[in-house]
Parts: sequence; C-alpha cells; structure tokens
Amino acid sequence: MVNRKVGVMNVSVEWRRIETNPIRATKKLKAPGRLRFLTPEEIHKLLACCPPPPRPLLDTGLVALATGMRRGERLGLKGDSIRRDNRPILLPVTIVNDLNKWT
Repeated sequence: MVNRKVGVMNVSVEWRRIETNPIRATKKLKAPGRLRFLTPEEIHKLLACCPPPPRPLLDTGLVALATGMRRGERLGLKGDSIRRDNRPILLPVTIVNDLNKWT
C-alpha cells in the first residue's frame, strides 16, 4: 500500500498536479519473495517436454529439481565443479539477497 501511494505521488508531481511529493522521503517497502514447489504432475510434464537423447535439457532439469540451484548457478557450473567419484556439486560463493550475507 505504501509503495502504491509513493508511486501515485511521484506521478502526480511528474504530471504537475502537485508541486512536490509530501512523502518523497518515505522508502518503498520490499515485497517478500514467493516460494513455490512443483507438484509431481508438473515435474512429469516438465521432463516430458525435454527433447529425445542426447538430453542436455533433461540433465539440466534434473539438476535443478534435485538441488534447487538457481539458473545462474547451474549455467555457471564448470567441469571441475562436479566431482565424478561421489558426484557432489561444488558451488562458488554466492550472495543471498534476503539476508545480505555471503553463503
């Protein structure tokens, strides 16, 4: 609600309906992110859309589903990031925006 009011006031100044925004010092609130999980049916539909072998999309999809890695993390993987012996995936340091901390 606050964000909408700040935006309306900014537009009012831009359209010259008012001279200054009386709430210009008010900071916009950050909306919380949405967390959603795929249903088993959605997972089957997603994997069924992958083209026939060789299946690089299937591999990427399975890694995403199994690990919860972000797209940028998956695309940034290099050959030495995946250990062949017991198959862990090593990720470089990333930033978690919610906490503004390094993980």
